[in-house]
Formats: sequence, structure tokens, C-alpha cells
Amino acid sequence: MEFNPIFLFELLLFNGVVLAWAGYELWSVRKSVRNKPEPNSTPPDEPGHTEG
Repeated sequence: MEFNPIFLFELLLFNGVVLAWAGYELWSVRKSVRNKPEPNSTPPDEPGHTEG
């Protein structure tokens, strides 16, 4: 059986792109989880009390 080296190069290139994209997506999700504010804190532009 004859093996085509272009097929191997294409396979490695495609898998590298897919893994790089997956790593970028994972890294972007992890950054947003790290910077998540605490659930009971108020945003900085809102006052800490109700006005009425």
C-alpha cells in the first residue's frame, strides 16, 4: 500500500488548526470565569441602596 505524504501533511495541519481553536476557546472561557464578580456584589455604576 502506497502512502501519500500530502495526505499526512493535510491531516496534521487540519488537526493542528482544530486543536489551536479548541485551546483558544477553552482559554477564553477560563478567563471569563476567573474575572466573574461575586454574586452579592453590586455593579460599580449602581448605588448600593434603593431610592424611593
